[in-house]
Amino acid sequence: MLSWSKASLAAYFESGVNSHATASRPSEPGQGRLYAVSDVHTDKPENMAWWRRLEECGAHRADSLILAGDVSHRPDVLLETLQIAARAFRTVHFVPGNHDLWVRGGGGGGGGTSIDRLLEIEATCARLGVCTAPALAA
Repeated sequence: MLSWSKASLAAYFESGVNSHATASRPSEPGQGRLYAVSDVHTDKPENMAWWRRLEECGAHRADSLILAGDVSHRPDVLLETLQIAARAFRTVHFVPGNHDLWVRGGGGGGGGTSIDRLLEIEATCARLGVCTAPALAA
């Protein structure tokens, strides 16, 4: 169970830096940590702002990230989020969620089917160097 107070959690998410992880970060060059997150919903401005601050802090360049879906139903926002992740982390592993695969009208999904959307996402990830297939994460 986490022993962080509500204020500590708020400070962590506002700063974009995990001071607990930074304090215990491995000291050997090339070693990093593996983080896993989901449901970042960066189509909400406050979530995208946090994501941008995470990149700016530069604290995770040796780390790997599993981004487990539900980033955004908007292709442009998903693209920007994946670009930020690819710059902020050494490696990024992405598994699309239901929000990422939505193709309903008016949401910027571009039409087509969810399979079409999945193929677009996989092509985008390949261009960015983001893993979508099983791979070693460490």
